[in-house]
This record gives sequence, structure tokens and C-alpha cells, in this order.
Amino acid sequence: MTLLELFAMRRWISIVHHLPGRIRLRINPKAVTKLEKQSPNKLIGYLKTMPGIKAVRVNAVVGSAIIEYDAKHIFPDQWNRLFTGSDDEAKAIIRQSFTP
Repeated sequence: MTLLELFAMRRWISIVHHLPGRIRLRINPKAVTKLEKQSPNKLIGYLKTMPGIKAVRVNAVVGSAIIEYDAKHIFPDQWNRLFTGSDDEAKAIIRQSFTP
């Protein structure tokens, strides 16, 4: 799993609920087929290595993920822009906040 692969999947991910420090994401079934090629533990491990990510829990049955993060490192509004902003904006956020 790479940042580019995560970036490519963003169009299939939406925010269900968000409080500063905790976000619940819904993962479209189209993304799940791509994720099946990756080990879920590998994906979770990869996400946990990103700066500001404290914990990741995935529920594959319902297609959701909960990410606990440091709101001082990853600002809450960045999540919305990551998933709904332009490609250039999302790439900038990934470089700024999610690159180790």
C-alpha cells in the first residue's frame, strides 16, 4: 500500500461522522474489491505509521473505518478537503499532513 494507492481510493470513501480527533469513514464496495488485494493488517499498519494517526479500526462487514488522530497535527477541515476537494488539493494535504 502506498500513498498513491490511498489517493486513488479517496473517491470511494466518504465521511459518515467526524469529531476533532476521531473520524468514521464509509468505504464504497468498489474500493473493497481493491482492498481485497491488500492484507487488511498491512493497510492498518501502514495507516498507523502516518504522522498524527493514533489508531485505526476497520469493520469490513459494514465497510467502515474509524481513525483516531491528533487534531493538532491533522486539522479537522483537512479530512473534508481530502475526500471532497480537487485532486491537487488532496495531494497537497497528503504531502503536508500524511507523509512521514
